[in-house]
Amino acid sequence: MNSGIVGRLQPYCDDPPDDLVSHFAATSFPNAPNLFINLLNLDASLDYTAGIQDTFIGEPLALVVLDDANNSNPFCYVTRGPARGLILHLKHNDASVFAFSSLNRFLDAIGNAIETHQTIDGLVFDTDFPSVGQSKLAAYLQNQCEHDGIAEVICVMITLLHEPPTTLVDSLAAHDDFYVRESLADFIVLNPRETLLPAATILSGDPHEQVARPGKRALDAIRQLKDSR
Repeated sequence: MNSGIVGRLQPYCDDPPDDLVSHFAATSFPNAPNLFINLLNLDASLDYTAGIQDTFIGEPLALVVLDDANNSNPFCYVTRGPARGLILHLKHNDASVFAFSSLNRFLDAIGNAIETHQTIDGLVFDTDFPSVGQSKLAAYLQNQCEHDGIAEVICVMITLLHEPPTTLVDSLAAHDDFYVRESLADFIVLNPRETLLPAATILSGDPHEQVARPGKRALDAIRQLKDSR
């Protein structure tokens, strides 16, 4: 049975992860319509997955859809790149975010939501993703910057950084797409460090106001950090 699941997943991900394959081998899936919780079986997942392949991050991250809450914001398993194994909340009219560090974490959250009668919109997302190798992530992002990578992919992957190397920060701060520069500014606001001061200074003076606003907040956050010492 599992070999058949692998074969059906392969058009969407070159090397289907074992836990994802085992998940779809189940005979039933959590479902609570009143809570907008509707985890998909393999047939329904592949139908939905095919529909998101042409999104900016659907194919590059080889996303496989896990649920359908009828809101066009599915939770998806990332099967490609340094974020492989994470669960992404794909949003159709807002920035997508990494939600859970593993499929098991997502399923546990779903089970708890059903038990406590909580809607899927109330899920509490993970904030730490220890499986993501920082050196591989930095190299991936640097390569994306140097070879015209998709901006939406870069933006969401920036959120997984811890202490990015200076060369990567410089590349992101000088990126042609203002969404990438904005994402870097937002990252610095949440992770102020004195080593990021040059980038924050550049971003705070960005000609695009959507970058300059968070850039100024980033600059203030670093200054406050320095003043507190």
